[in-house]
Amino acid sequence: MATQQRGRLPPEDEKRLQLNYELLKSELDGKDLVDKMFQSGIFSVDDMEEVRNAMPNIRSKRIEVFLTKLFNSGRNGYTVFLDAIKDAGYKHVAEILVNTVLLSEAAEADWFESVSGDRRTDKIQEKELSRMVQAFGNGWEFIATELNLSKAQIEQAKLSAPTPYMQMFNVFLKWKQREAGRATFQAFVKALRACEDKCTIDWDIVKHVVLNSH
Repeated sequence: MATQQRGRLPPEDEKRLQLNYELLKSELDGKDLVDKMFQSGIFSVDDMEEVRNAMPNIRSKRIEVFLTKLFNSGRNGYTVFLDAIKDAGYKHVAEILVNTVLLSEAAEADWFESVSGDRRTDKIQEKELSRMVQAFGNGWEFIATELNLSKAQIEQAKLSAPTPYMQMFNVFLKWKQREAGRATFQAFVKALRACEDKCTIDWDIVKHVVLNSH
């Protein structure tokens, strides 16, 4: 079967993968999934070999290569991927993907006020912070400034980390460590709201982290 036309996944499919990206990286192995993707014409022979021969040839690298290709696998890629993970024995992962709630852009502006008081005042855990950082794009430094992190701290984080994701995570981890018990969802979301006109924030990811305590 010829490889199907490539391109970005449909927005809803891409969002489901994005919201569960860490789960996918921790649970799956790309080598278990490539046969189905190839057989269905989603992956090419080259794609299959790149996943299987990823270097270093360890599970974490294989799934990283696989997911990169999946995000550019066209309109049918996600559907075949769901079948592939079920066939490979990852039915629990498929269930989580299918049951992931995608919050509409038209959701009420006061969504955070509907969150239970206990959750709003929960301290953000490091794992939750790492997921939250995936929501930020251009202009994220405004958020750090709003949280009273200095320009020097921001610049130090940029110099000490190799990727934009790690730069952001290091900066906001400094805030969490400094604030200790005051590093709550309420404080963090307040800062995000103050900066939403200055930077890129994917509110679907923010809401997903806040509403899911696991």
